[in-house]
Amino acid sequence: MLGCRVITLRKTYRKSASGRGYFYSRRPQKISPSNTEQGYILRRLIRRVIRLLKKADIGAGCICGLSEVIIGQYGEVYLELWENREFILEQLQKECALFSKTLDEGLKRANHYLDKTGGDGVLNGALQKVLGEEVAQRGSNITSERLRFDFSFGRKVTGEELEQVSAIVNKAIAEKIDVVLEEMTPKEAYASGAVGVFSDKYGERVKVYTIEGYSKEICGGPHAKNTGELGFFRILKEEASSAGVRRIKAVIGEAQSGEK
Repeated sequence: MLGCRVITLRKTYRKSASGRGYFYSRRPQKISPSNTEQGYILRRLIRRVIRLLKKADIGAGCICGLSEVIIGQYGEVYLELWENREFILEQLQKECALFSKTLDEGLKRANHYLDKTGGDGVLNGALQKVLGEEVAQRGSNITSERLRFDFSFGRKVTGEELEQVSAIVNKAIAEKIDVVLEEMTPKEAYASGAVGVFSDKYGERVKVYTIEGYSKEICGGPHAKNTGELGFFRILKEEASSAGVRRIKAVIGEAQSGEK
């Protein structure tokens, strides 16, 4: 295992060598990573090295150690490396910490997005309770704060009906109902009452998510563990999407501002 990591580290070292050369061996102008001009190029190069290291499952913290080695190797030829050693290591350390934080926040946002994918099932169930069983999901798009939901229905939904739908969804959220996952064949799923939008694309086994009293759907997941994770629901707009299909735009989570 150690041998594999050494080989991987050497490969990563070679891939990123040209970028480090820009940082180490140019005329000493003490350029710091930034979002403009030379600082932007420098930032891109450093972050490329960080991504290569992460792809190789190597911590970004080793960049400073590698830099010490390079300064030791070339310091006699490029005296400015020794003269600016502290500045170089300080800038690398700062950029590593900043970019690592950015990557971690991006991962958290992605996980937050994934946790919201139970909202369309609750909304579909609420629409069926208010408008009738003929309502069927036709598509959805969900982010950590917003939901767009398309469903089959032949007329505009009234304001009173939308209020009823919102009340049902928020009631489900307040009840913090567990989302139950089961795996079965598509035939078993449909026999159990599960709803699926892409019946022609299912494999031999499917995942069925049940929110008791609200929905039972075939979906690839993942879903929230319980409805309480959705946080909040408010409809912003209901409009026509295409012939016989309506669209609801709503905010979920903590968002309560108007549509942007």
